[in-house]
Amino acid sequence: MNRGNCGGDVCDGIDGGGIDGGGDGDDGGIGGGDGDDGDDGETDLHFLREKIKNSEGVEKVQGCLILLRAWKACNNKKSYSSLKTFVAKSVRPVCNCLHNHHSGNVEAFLSHHQLCSIHNFYLKCKGNGSTCSTV
Repeated sequence: MNRGNCGGDVCDGIDGGGIDGGGDGDDGGIGGGDGDDGDDGETDLHFLREKIKNSEGVEKVQGCLILLRAWKACNNKKSYSSLKTFVAKSVRPVCNCLHNHHSGNVEAFLSHHQLCSIHNFYLKCKGNGSTCSTV
């Protein structure tokens, strides 16, 4: 995989088969796929975004964690305007809420939010403070 601007160990969870990066990419887990991302890493991030959108429950939350980690490691964020919005309004609030309000407990997070979609999650919770709120 040509990692382009995306950091090496961060992308390992993206181009393997499952959420943890193991496997051949054919098991349907977050991160599955061929990992061919061209010169700038863009395809991997957009591919991961689509996998998150089409996943459910624990896999969706874990995909958000991987995407946020990959996003932080990418050097060329200017070319990702739609992805930048998705990270700011959906992925980062999910990760912050999971960490700040549910102590990293994915099951507690899911029982509270019952995620079907993370689109505009920030309207439910911004992930700041010690309790869920939109403030």
